[in-house]
Amino acid sequence: MNRLFLFFVGLLVFVGSCQSKHEPLKERVYYENQKELIAQAKAFDQADQIDSAYYYYQEVLQLDIQYRDSLNLAKTYVNLMALEEKMNDFPSSEARCAFLVDFGKRHQLPLIVCDAYNFLGLNAMGQHKYEVALANMEDLKQYYRSHAEAMDTTLYFLNYHTNTGNIYAALKDYATSNSYYDVLIAHDSVKKYALVDYARAIDNKAKNYLENGSPDTAFPLMMQALQLRQIDSIPSSLIMSYMHLAQYYLVKKDNQTATAWAQKSLQTCQAIHNVHDALTTLQLLSKSDPTRAPIYFDRYVTLKDSILHVERTYKDQAARIRLETREMEQRIAVQDLTISRRNVALMGGSLLVLLLLTGAYWIWKQKQRIATQNVQLEDQLVQIRSLQTEMHHRIKNSLEKVTMYISVQKNALGDYAIDLTNKVKSMLFIHQQILEHPTQTDIDLQGYLEKIVANTLLAYDAVQLQTQVVADFSLSDKHAVKIGGIVTELVTNSVKYAFAAGAAGAIQLELTREGQTLTLVYEDNGKGLDTERMTGKEASVGMRTIRGIVEREYKGRFEVKTGDGFVVGMKFRF
Repeated sequence: MNRLFLFFVGLLVFVGSCQSKHEPLKERVYYENQKELIAQAKAFDQADQIDSAYYYYQEVLQLDIQYRDSLNLAKTYVNLMALEEKMNDFPSSEARCAFLVDFGKRHQLPLIVCDAYNFLGLNAMGQHKYEVALANMEDLKQYYRSHAEAMDTTLYFLNYHTNTGNIYAALKDYATSNSYYDVLIAHDSVKKYALVDYARAIDNKAKNYLENGSPDTAFPLMMQALQLRQIDSIPSSLIMSYMHLAQYYLVKKDNQTATAWAQKSLQTCQAIHNVHDALTTLQLLSKSDPTRAPIYFDRYVTLKDSILHVERTYKDQAARIRLETREMEQRIAVQDLTISRRNVALMGGSLLVLLLLTGAYWIWKQKQRIATQNVQLEDQLVQIRSLQTEMHHRIKNSLEKVTMYISVQKNALGDYAIDLTNKVKSMLFIHQQILEHPTQTDIDLQGYLEKIVANTLLAYDAVQLQTQVVADFSLSDKHAVKIGGIVTELVTNSVKYAFAAGAAGAIQLELTREGQTLTLVYEDNGKGLDTERMTGKEASVGMRTIRGIVEREYKGRFEVKTGDGFVVGMKFRF
């Protein structure tokens, strides 16, 4: 047994090693596709085509989730958050930030945590929740100070001062805002980034003055921002200054100068393929140069269409990449399936023999157990049937003794003795039929009711009456004995009150069944009876008994029709 166990362990190890050889192939396909998708996303992001970049990063996210790459998943989340900030999709960005703070702390990824705090601040600032934004920046500063050695980067030092400066600029506290940027400009390693953000803060201040009707105050700030941006000549940053200056000259009604600055903006956009800012610039040109407005509008429409075409093209490329990925995965899956089948074949022989032997032994044991149980059940069944037969036999004998006792007391009881005898015999016939047919579980109503009718007619010496009984189905003894009691009362009532002594007549009884519903129709062609005697306060004990069984026990309906004859109908569920 130990040797067999060791054999199976070795076989499983061999199968596992065969499968692990194909894991690098899967990883290589994953990283190649991820790399291509990220390159496309970055290209769109740099061209300010945010929607397309967001679409590609979503595709990257799906790959990261599929291959359970936690680190790359976190990086993709950061990229998506950055785009969501640009799209002002604050709820999505905030949810991702909260996830990344928890994720980074659990997996000890301080860079991810700092990114998350930074974006939380940006998110709050975008919603004008400046106090929340400042609190997030403080969290970033504290976390950066406690993990600076582990991160070995000044990026988050830059983020803290840049975003805090932006927050104070938004609060119109420009002195405090500029002090944060002064710290950055004095820091050589981040001076380039600081100048860009410093210029943006000054430009935003100028734009605020321009929008609030103070263009003369805004203009010096715009020129200061332009000078700062010209130090490093970052095109995407210069475009903002050019467009704001064009807006300033439009406000001042100097269309010629506005057109010149807008042309500079358009040329720079064309140089770096910044199509989104180019669209905005074309709108400015349409306003500043009305004579050429139709030309600029046509260029605007053409550029817009080309953007849509490019986005569709890149989406088609993404679909192609997904298709190629699926095809590669299918080929890998086929190879894995082939190897798995080979491994199964190696394991199959030994496992099959073991399973067959185990199965055969189990089946033999089950047959032995079932055979023993069958013998025990048959013995129990014989005992139960014997006890049931003895019980019914004793009940039958007891009922016969009751009828004999009633017969002895006939003179004292009078006509009531016949009624009692008939009622007792209606129960006796049940047990007699069970003894005659011990294998049947239900009572044959046709034979049972015919016996009751014949016995009642014989008891009252009314055998000349013609009878017809229709009840072609069986019923349990519990319900059959109650039906028998009802029929006994009805036949007794007809014999005693509907027909004169020795007179001819007919009695019909029809009992039908539909599912769990019984319908009983009883009629005779006698002289008829008083309805009040049948259903009112003067009703006999027998009729009250019938109504009690039908209406109270079975919740059924009971109807009587009398005149030329006597008809009783009842319907109930059992």
